[in-house]
Amino acid sequence: MLLLLAACAGGCNKPAERILTPQESRAIKEKRAAEAKKWNQEGLAHPNDLEKQEEFFRKALEASPDFGEAQNNLGSVYLRQQRFYDAALAFQRAAHFLPQDAGPRYNLGLTFQKVGKYEEAAEEYRKALALAPDDLQVIENLAVVLLRAGAKPEETVILLEKALLMETRPEWTKWIRLQISRLRARGEAISPADGPSGAAPRPPAGRP
Repeated sequence: MLLLLAACAGGCNKPAERILTPQESRAIKEKRAAEAKKWNQEGLAHPNDLEKQEEFFRKALEASPDFGEAQNNLGSVYLRQQRFYDAALAFQRAAHFLPQDAGPRYNLGLTFQKVGKYEEAAEEYRKALALAPDDLQVIENLAVVLLRAGAKPEETVILLEKALLMETRPEWTKWIRLQISRLRARGEAISPADGPSGAAPRPPAGRP
């Protein structure tokens, strides 16, 4: 009995936690979402300072862990820092929270491409292409990794022909025509197979 009384002396008078009403829960969630958007914007305001960007995007995710845009932006920071493992994790989370957005899938493909995992990159680019079938950047990057992976030429030629209909940059138009000609002639790709220029990580749809 004495032990029970001693235990109660420290905790029996503690009031039970009040269950939040749906309105209160919604208000808290909206407040956190607004805070996350604020920190995300702060990060975007420092495009040339990767340390500040990482700090602000992390703060955005502390406020709202399911904020897919901040996850994608943090992944872009990691990719620019060549922290490929961290970038891949961030882009995977972003894709989970933004399932209808091609941007995170494209970025995950780009991460795999940077480390030479061309088959994995192709898989992610295909997922991005399913979400954005007329996206020229996705089409061209998928063609590039298929060339690097030594894939069967049929799919690559189809992609390159589609890209040729949309491409306006002379250096890319020339590169695409040469690739198509070589694939049709001998089933080979000219060198280099990375195209005239590299690719950069992308923001989610609707972002600049």
